[in-house]
Amino acid sequence: MEQVLFLILGTFDVLVTLSLIFIMFRWPFFSYIKECILIALLCSIESFITRMVLHIPEWDMVGQFTIIVLSLRFIIKVNPYHSLTLALVGTLAYSEFVIIVFMLLDSLGIVTSNVAMQSSGLGIFTFQFICECTGALISFLIYKFNLGFSYVAVPPHERIRKLTKREKITLTFHSIAVLLLTSVMFWIINFGGVGYKVVLVGLLTLVAVLYLAYKEEYRL
Repeated sequence: MEQVLFLILGTFDVLVTLSLIFIMFRWPFFSYIKECILIALLCSIESFITRMVLHIPEWDMVGQFTIIVLSLRFIIKVNPYHSLTLALVGTLAYSEFVIIVFMLLDSLGIVTSNVAMQSSGLGIFTFQFICECTGALISFLIYKFNLGFSYVAVPPHERIRKLTKREKITLTFHSIAVLLLTSVMFWIINFGGVGYKVVLVGLLTLVAVLYLAYKEEYRL
């Protein structure tokens, strides 16, 4: 039963992340719902293997992010430059949100760091469900108030194009941000808890990424 719940909640985790990506860039999420479910299932299976079979949870974030980038590229048909940008914005936003929710619940004594470190169990499943419901609500509010960006066209995109100098600089920053993102899980697992420094670094990185997206939006 726990294994089934792990796969179901893991799938919804990624669906929420994908909904943030689509809605933040004003794409029709439900028009791609079949593709998104497939991507979410792939990520959930990867997470199950990484955490429950191989017992290397610190690599879970790396695996999921890689699958999302490649899936955006080859399933949704997003060009390579934007597939990295979109995956970074959505994954970083949801990951940072989950960490902040954990810290709030931890301060209230509802969720402890011991529970958050578990791969399965009622405590971690309840925490996941709370994050998923709140994340879905945030996606709805972004849609309701017509927030987000529109500079990335709805796919399919052209397969290959030459990057401008500005885009190369942005891509370099995004690559650095990816390293920070994929290191978060490693830091948390190996250094005993979340810590405000991790949250601050994540927030600053997210703000910088959104600022670059803002500049792209109003460059048009």
